Amino acid sequence: MWITTASGITLYDLQTFKTIHYINDSNNPNSLIDNGILSIYQSKDGIMWFGTYNSGVTYMLPNPERFHNISANKASGLSYNIVTAISAKDKDHLFIGTAGGGLNILDLKSKKASRVANFDQQQIPAVLTDRDGNIWVGTSGIKHYNAQKKTWQHFLNSDTDTNTLSSNTIHKIMQDHQGKIWVATRSGLDYFNPQTGKFARTNFWGNPKPVQTIFEDSKRNIWVSANSLDGNSKNSTLILENGSDKPRPIPIDETNNTPARYITHFHEDIHGHIWAVGGKLLKYNPKRKVMELYELDALYNRSAEVISIQSDKQGRLWISMSNHLAMLDTKTKKVIHFSKTDGVLGNEFNSNSSYQDSNGNLYHGTNQGILYFNP
Repeated sequence: MWITTASGITLYDLQTFKTIHYINDSNNPNSLIDNGILSIYQSKDGIMWFGTYNSGVTYMLPNPERFHNISANKASGLSYNIVTAISAKDKDHLFIGTAGGGLNILDLKSKKASRVANFDQQQIPAVLTDRDGNIWVGTSGIKHYNAQKKTWQHFLNSDTDTNTLSSNTIHKIMQDHQGKIWVATRSGLDYFNPQTGKFARTNFWGNPKPVQTIFEDSKRNIWVSANSLDGNSKNSTLILENGSDKPRPIPIDETNNTPARYITHFHEDIHGHIWAVGGKLLKYNPKRKVMELYELDALYNRSAEVISIQSDKQGRLWISMSNHLAMLDTKTKKVIHFSKTDGVLGNEFNSNSSYQDSNGNLYHGTNQGILYFNP
């Protein structure tokens, strides 16, 4: 039950008898725009609309308590608050990598975490469970668990052996549709050769470059982005089209002063559009074959950088920013920002640490643990 007064709005739960009071807060842009409420209406999509006395119309999304947080404490079992990697272990569990607290396993039903032995106090920027159940953990080098042999193996860089990792600093691990394991490192892009049991190095850029991320879309194209150390973004992003081993450069269109020099995250939405993160939000234009700045002032009105992207079943983009979370409806261009007052505990999100489970729940790694919700 919604109760409107001259001093705000009260939500009364008829089952639990609990109340939540919403009022205007001049220091919080997400608070009620005006305490004087004259009218109330609920649209078909569940959004509550309120007519105010002096400030026009304001609205509230359904389920205002949608956001949930898991922080590092004894109750949750999470070992460290700064979450740097999230990926599936199996249908009921997630691997959670942290920046100094090692590797955790999160039970999706109980939302309780447990630590994985032998990774205490290690930084885990990437983790992958492949289709055979083998586990690849990026730490200093890569620790690989062979599910059949039940053994661990540690892969490390050697400057005198080109059949080793290009670097011990790992940014991303990915398996493509053919089963090949790709590794983005600080000094280049590598892939694992199961016949030799060793890694092979690619030479797409000629000289070693820090490869930030790698992603495969539904058309089996592989997107790769490296840090353009020379400040030139023209060759920093590449695409391997449908299994090709010859990459094609994807320029970043800088005609609109796009700030991106390299891309740190790729995402494909339910419509097959390719989005990317390079400080701001980018979208691939297949006709021009370039990444373009997605210009929308409402998305950047808090002077925040875009960190990563996920999309829900309705096609809306959930964008983790450097200091809050935003939802973008690409059809209507409507943007809604969420912060601590909405239940978003962490105010700093981490690249490559977002995930969507089979039920549509979204998970984001923050500097204060894990944020999860069902859009």
